[in-house]
Order: sequence, then C-alpha cells, then structure tokens
Amino acid sequence: MIRSVPAATPLHAACQRPQLRAGVNVVIEMHSVRDAEEVLVTTPALSLPAETLRRLAALDLWLDVDQYVY
Repeated sequence: MIRSVPAATPLHAACQRPQLRAGVNVVIEMHSVRDAEEVLVTTPALSLPAETLRRLAALDLWLDVDQYVY
C-alpha cells in the first residue's frame, strides 16, 4: 500500500485533466576539481528506494534524472 503524501491528491487530480502530465525532475550538478597533474572527476549517482518508485507509479508520474559534471 502506498502511504499518502500531502501533494498526492492535487497531483493525481491534475493528471486527470486532459493534456496535463506531472512528473519529477531531479538534477545533479557537480564540478570537477583540478590538481596539478590532471582533472579529477567524480561520477554522480542516484539511488531511489523501491517505495519511492512505487509512489511515483501509483501517482502515474514520470521521473527525469539529469546528471552533469563540469
């Protein structure tokens, strides 16, 4: 069973309207660090628990994850 969250009802109602879609955007932005010899780059990572994915699916929301390293 998906536990209720405060935003769930308005999001669900909005998605019932024609031509409206709802989703979640996650943006991870990192900046590399230069040392005297090379550029050190750490790869961004994202981990979502199954419960979070079930909530998104129950609300019929999309998930977009962007990861940038500069």
